[in-house]
Amino acid sequence: MRIPKKPHQVGLDELHEELDTTPVHTAARDGKVKELHEILRVDVMQAMLVDKYGLTPLHWACDRGEAEVSRLLLHYNADVNAIEKRMFKRRPLHFAVLAGSEETVRELLSHNADLTAQDYRGWAPIHGAAYSGDLGALEALLDAGSSVMTQLTRQNETALHIAASRGRMEVARLILSKCCPGDEAEKYLLSIKNDTGLTAAQWHRLCQVYISSSPELFGKKDNYGTHSRRRDYEPRTSTRYLIPMVLRASITSNSGVMDIVAKFYGNVATFV
Repeated sequence: MRIPKKPHQVGLDELHEELDTTPVHTAARDGKVKELHEILRVDVMQAMLVDKYGLTPLHWACDRGEAEVSRLLLHYNADVNAIEKRMFKRRPLHFAVLAGSEETVRELLSHNADLTAQDYRGWAPIHGAAYSGDLGALEALLDAGSSVMTQLTRQNETALHIAASRGRMEVARLILSKCCPGDEAEKYLLSIKNDTGLTAAQWHRLCQVYISSSPELFGKKDNYGTHSRRRDYEPRTSTRYLIPMVLRASITSNSGVMDIVAKFYGNVATFV
């Protein structure tokens, strides 16, 4: 009896499961360095080829955390800041941080990847690193000059807000370690409010209120997994994925939700 293959699991940004069969994209996606090198040796312009999703081979390599492939493509002058043609408007560095690939991130940074580039949500690479929780990638961005103070999403979120909503304590510690404890920079960072009027600490705590009050909704893993080639990347759960949406909708329609924060938690940022 023929055993069917395990279905491909959908990753964080894999809304393009009908893969383009272009040889150069396939080689980049699958980490086939020798095969890719042969393609590029014959035609260097293949490094810039765009598939039907508006993605270059470098986008795919970064999406899969393929550092060696990324290095080869950059050697053949692939555009390190190529913007995908889909609505997401992400660049290779956005994909690399979401994949949690420190080595790929550092390779891109060594080729002057844009630290301030924003995607359709206003997320810069530093927000993606806070989301994925890869400390090495985050530190690489911070060392290269990414700002946790001035780089805000369209919802006025800092990387600390993103880390808080995901329960990323180590990420929050790393971000705050770049400030001197108690100095004005730290106080300012902790005081920044997102578009719902919440600081990072309040945002984190409100997430926890929802988790504890609705275990039937937030206590189960959903159908979203991770791509098998992505390393050190936790499966998404309904908790991590739905809470920000639910909270924004609730706060907009029910001011009583804000009272939960004020009554039980105040402004003290002790979630780290």
